[in-house]
Amino acid sequence: MKINSPACILILLLHVSMSPMPYPSPTNSCYKTKPTNNFSYEEVHSEPTFKNLKMLGAVGDCGIESPSHSTILYGGILRSMRFKNITEMVEDKYDLPRNLLLAMIIQETHGADLLPNCLDDGGIGLCHMQGSTAYEFGLKTYKNFNKLRSTTHGRELRKLIQTHKYDRKKLIVHDDRFHPIYNIDAAGRMLHCYMHKPRIKGLTKVQMAIRYYAGKYNYRKYWRNVSYYQDKLNDPEVLAEVERRFNSLNKSLLINGRKGDYKGYIAAHQQQNYNYGLASYK
Repeated sequence: MKINSPACILILLLHVSMSPMPYPSPTNSCYKTKPTNNFSYEEVHSEPTFKNLKMLGAVGDCGIESPSHSTILYGGILRSMRFKNITEMVEDKYDLPRNLLLAMIIQETHGADLLPNCLDDGGIGLCHMQGSTAYEFGLKTYKNFNKLRSTTHGRELRKLIQTHKYDRKKLIVHDDRFHPIYNIDAAGRMLHCYMHKPRIKGLTKVQMAIRYYAGKYNYRKYWRNVSYYQDKLNDPEVLAEVERRFNSLNKSLLINGRKGDYKGYIAAHQQQNYNYGLASYK
């Protein structure tokens, strides 16, 4: 049979049409399952003790409360910087811009540990995550909650936090959203997934991811806030001012019985992240 005969061409076409197409693996664009590592708490580093510690701003039901906008901003940066060694690893893993996740943490919780959504709608985690989103991205939730919103679940979370006296290492047993690595990793996977959805005209991939996350009605305000915080986190002068204000307030700070400062405070907290399994995160 000649190679260019009609019969040969038909056979070749049938072979091509029946061969599996080289589609990329879904995991290349959307990671729905949480890391397989067991990030249970293990005291690799002793928990630090702080004496005479004074924070920038006080945390209320909806985050930092202060009549001063700068105190809210700098207080949010201060608290969020405690988790920067986690956010950087997650951003590198999922190809996200530097400080995007840290900016989202400031927007959602001001970096305050164990702060439920002030609407009591069931959102929890440093990056507030609703039950339905947590379920979609493979996280364990308290009582297997998988709805978008529930004030009943929100109140249950508040009671759970109070029952365990704000002890994060006890709370992570009940809900992965309390775990800083699982929570931030899930937020990173979520953004990575949304960046690979069908493009929305006029938006960058990162803007599109935030648009899918925040929804079309909340997107503009949410993106404006996150962009603002990201710009501040990328500004060395702003970070220097946070350090200056902290040190000015904490001239008598003791960390593990020794004189401490801003750098020591952040380092002590970031070291604690290794107790939650950061060394094995890849």
